[in-house]
Amino acid sequence: MARPVLVQELMPSTIKLRTTLPLMLLAACAELGDRAQNGCPPGEACSPLTPDGLAFSGRSVSDDLFGLDDELYGTAVGGVQSIDLHDLATGRDLALPYVATTNTAGVSVAATDGNRVRLAAGAAGSGRLRISASDGLLMDRIDIRAAQVTEIGLSWPWISDAIGRRRPVKVWAGGRAYLVLALYDALGRRLVDESATIRLTGQVGDLDTYGWDTFELTSVPVGGTTVAIDVGGVSFAQAIDAVDTLDAVEVVDATRSDIQSGDSVSVCFVARSGEAHVHGAPWQFVSVGPAELTGADGGDGIMDNCASVRTTAPGAVTVTATIGGLSASSQLTVVPRNRRAVRVIAPVDLEAVPAHVLGDRGR
Repeated sequence: MARPVLVQELMPSTIKLRTTLPLMLLAACAELGDRAQNGCPPGEACSPLTPDGLAFSGRSVSDDLFGLDDELYGTAVGGVQSIDLHDLATGRDLALPYVATTNTAGVSVAATDGNRVRLAAGAAGSGRLRISASDGLLMDRIDIRAAQVTEIGLSWPWISDAIGRRRPVKVWAGGRAYLVLALYDALGRRLVDESATIRLTGQVGDLDTYGWDTFELTSVPVGGTTVAIDVGGVSFAQAIDAVDTLDAVEVVDATRSDIQSGDSVSVCFVARSGEAHVHGAPWQFVSVGPAELTGADGGDGIMDNCASVRTTAPGAVTVTATIGGLSASSQLTVVPRNRRAVRVIAPVDLEAVPAHVLGDRGR
């Protein structure tokens, strides 16, 4: 498995869910190619145009907070996936001419556009995506795979492993809930299909889609509705339950003691109905202690289960969330700010420096 690397100079593309919604990252990290990790691979002749190799960023999944999954996802059979190429020598998107090929019959290069390669998966299999210069010399290469979708699940945007992925989900009746389409192969590995579609088949509720894997449900009454998910030419029916009562409200971090005065922190909660997490619920937050409650992180349905708090002084802070008549609290211990020591450097007397030491600009 390739080692992930953050592409900080040019973050991958973003999409805007609505004019009032936060930007959602499609991909937050990239994978180093074989050459970037270990030098020119044995048996290959490598191009001098990309001496440091390439990084490859495929499509991300919207429930992977901060890019926690350290892999290039496989492509669902019958589906497509775009992979962006980044030149490590320049720290930017690859801007040189290149040729993209694969060595597996199951996955082909459907198109290229700038630094983006679009893969199409016709059958299950694994192999390599090879990026070469116009003269055929290797720029870099990376392992790719395709697999059949055997399981479809629902998750929610920007979820963290602390909250728990692959849990059952429900929506709050009459609320606004954002859900993420999760595709799995027979080994439980995540898959991508940018051509997947999600449509409402139940008689109630409204549905809008954003990006390749995120959709919004609104106006769903108690009892829920049904959506149809088309992936690789196969249609799956997915029932989504809607509730207006809860069994429990839980805090993700019950206590935190690593907070300094002046820090802004997020305190997240989950609402449960049975074993399912309930999304789109109308949260209410209260903060007691030396801190200012600045509202819900998302503001429009995404991460509305998290309160944003800015601490103002050392002391104890309690953040309480209430929903459906149930509450949960998180205890924050705020300590004085640890200011870094400032090292004072004595000024340099240029008159005391021999003239031949100074450069032209210095003189």
